[in-house]
Amino acid sequence: MRAKSPYRREVVHGTPIHALDHMLIPVARIVSLTHHRATIGDHKIEGTGAGLVRVQPLHVIDVREGENRVLPVKDVTAEVIGHMALAAAIISLVSLILIVANHRGKARR
Repeated sequence: MRAKSPYRREVVHGTPIHALDHMLIPVARIVSLTHHRATIGDHKIEGTGAGLVRVQPLHVIDVREGENRVLPVKDVTAEVIGHMALAAAIISLVSLILIVANHRGKARR
């Protein structure tokens, strides 16, 4: 039996949601990375594993009266986290510059 790749990327359709005369079908991209290892010995069995999964909403399919309409979904959470990471990097860089400038100023005295 061939082992599956530890990296998977797929687009999945969620459970349809019925609301009034609409049927809404969520669509998301799932990216996963896994690593596992097992050892079978004479008197023991050991195993370890780790995994990382990212789910990104893509759009919602609105089915109404036989017509499909694709409604894009903005991933606000990812956008906010990206801005927070950028702000943290800038603050860290400015702090490092101030620390280095302070140490150089003390060394000159």
